[in-house]
Parts: sequence; C-alpha cells; structure tokens
Amino acid sequence: MSNSAVSNKSLSLRANPPILMNEREISLFLGLSERTVRTYTGNGVIPVIRVGRRKIFRRDAVLAALKKLER
Repeated sequence: MSNSAVSNKSLSLRANPPILMNEREISLFLGLSERTVRTYTGNGVIPVIRVGRRKIFRRDAVLAALKKLER
C-alpha cells in the first residue's frame, strides 16, 4: 500500500471509524504501528477478540481501555 493510500485510509478511519476493525485498521485509527498494537494486545492493554487466527478489535472497547490508562 502506498503512503498516500495509507494516509487516505487513516484519515477515513479517523473520520468515520467502523465498529469492528482488524489489526491494521486499529493501528491506523490509533496512529500506532501494528507492532505496538500487537505488543499492547499481548500485554492485555488493548482488548481483542480472537476468531481462529484473526484478531478483531471493537472500537468502543479499545477506546474504553485506553481511557482507563489516562492519568
């Protein structure tokens, strides 16, 4: 995916985020790398639903989990 395509996708996700997202979409939505999302998921910081090998993120659950981390 080209940089402009990623940038457009990122802007689209931030303006009108879907309720369910995959790992790439949630990383673009949050402005984090996919590696950071995987780390946070593995550490239990970001909640994830696993369906087979797929990881599905509920937007509201992720935002609620991150809000709890605010100081």
